[in-house]
Amino acid sequence: MHTYTTIDYLLGMSVYYGLFIFISGVVLAKTAGYIDDKFVLAVAGVLLFFVAALRMPGTDKDSLSYILSFSTFKGPLDYFIHNDEWFFYEPFYYLIPATAKYLFGNDVYPHIVFAIFAAISVPLKLKAIGKLSSFAELSVLHYFSYFFLLDEMTQ
Repeated sequence: MHTYTTIDYLLGMSVYYGLFIFISGVVLAKTAGYIDDKFVLAVAGVLLFFVAALRMPGTDKDSLSYILSFSTFKGPLDYFIHNDEWFFYEPFYYLIPATAKYLFGNDVYPHIVFAIFAAISVPLKLKAIGKLSSFAELSVLHYFSYFFLLDEMTQ
């Protein structure tokens, strides 16, 4: 079994540090007037989607627990037929993994499920930032440095 060292941690975190520096550069370019808010949101959206969607299970502490939970799910229709067994799960928490497992098999469905969740959450949050924030570029930086790492990369 592999034990993580300081080097493993630094190499793993270098992706996040690199993204932070890149998004900071985009924010500075926006502040200098070289690009507009829509470009900032589009670039950040694409980058953050791919980082969240392509992460390996086990990168965070929760993904393996989610996969274990997903493995107990049966077919998508089972949620409606045996609702007494599954009522404590949110409908989409059950239906998205069960459908992916049914369509793609046991080997790849966790990756597809994480990609679907990233495709839903990242654009919605960036759209909200674009509509609600007067300083979208700084809000994107704040979203990445706190909420993205907490919500998309852990939960």
